[in-house]
Amino acid sequence: IDIAKYLEAHYPVPNQSPLFPSEQRVLHSLFSAYLAEKLSAHSGILNILALVPHFSEKERKYIISARALITGKPFVIPDEEMQAKALENVKAFFVELAAHLDKAGEGNFRLEEGKITYAEIELVAALKTARWVNGKVWDVAKGVAGGRFAKLVDLQEYDIGI
Repeated sequence: IDIAKYLEAHYPVPNQSPLFPSEQRVLHSLFSAYLAEKLSAHSGILNILALVPHFSEKERKYIISARALITGKPFVIPDEEMQAKALENVKAFFVELAAHLDKAGEGNFRLEEGKITYAEIELVAALKTARWVNGKVWDVAKGVAGGRFAKLVDLQEYDIGI
């Protein structure tokens, strides 16, 4: 976030609303924490699991030890029940987020109407990671709320070309 704030402050894009409007910086920070707690905590383990077959034995050992250092707990490869629970938590996150967005207007796709915000870019980055890395997480995300989150990814790809 700090890099994006620096770039925006020092190299503003003409005719574009700021990614971090000064009156919303606290909200962006809270949304980042919410995203990490509610989505990344559950989808991250599923993404690692999806990538593990592509890693060498040395890379697997590193990931297991690094994850243990980060979490303070030994890394356990989730069994099918743990994976199913993680997917349920991912779905619950998107259902909850859709309900919050509906408070801003039925079927609202943007986190702030008519503007791209850093919070939205962060959410779309998580969605794109899910789409590229783990089909199960992406399938859950695009299946919630009438495909709202898949449409958000498409909308942002159209708006900023990524």
